[in-house]
Amino acid sequence: MGAVLSYLHSLPPEQVLASFALLVFLTSLGVVPNNNDLTLAAAGAFSVLKSIPPVSFIVVAFCAIALGETGVYFLGRIAGGKILASSFFQKRVSLERLKKIEMQVNTHPAKLLLGIRIVPVLRPYFILAAGSLGLSPRRFFSAHPVILGTYVTLLVTVFHYLGRTLAG
Repeated sequence: MGAVLSYLHSLPPEQVLASFALLVFLTSLGVVPNNNDLTLAAAGAFSVLKSIPPVSFIVVAFCAIALGETGVYFLGRIAGGKILASSFFQKRVSLERLKKIEMQVNTHPAKLLLGIRIVPVLRPYFILAAGSLGLSPRRFFSAHPVILGTYVTLLVTVFHYLGRTLAG
């Protein structure tokens, strides 16, 4: 991550924002084994170093993560039945356990979406599972933007002010 941050420091502000957007998007898809928490913390610090308003990072990160996680959710809605019916999955999770999980996902989607913010690496898999287990789009989209917006705003803002404190 240090080499990436050094490279980003050499770029103009627009390219820094685009690079962060791409990184958080790919991480939210589960393609890049990275932690969006660290990336958002770095964004907060970069907002000080590159004189980029933290709001720019917040908007870009929110849109990139929302787009990636929405894609993962709909992948679960579309291909989830095949995933759950696969012999690989059925050997590892009993039907009874799966029904309990499905009931929890469908009755408490906000708890699931809030809880996955605490477990960074497994976020794409939990969101895929939520789509696979039939969480309705209405319930997903009623909780997801609020929780995601709070999470992104909090991390970028805290590390922006920490960066200002350390730089100043």
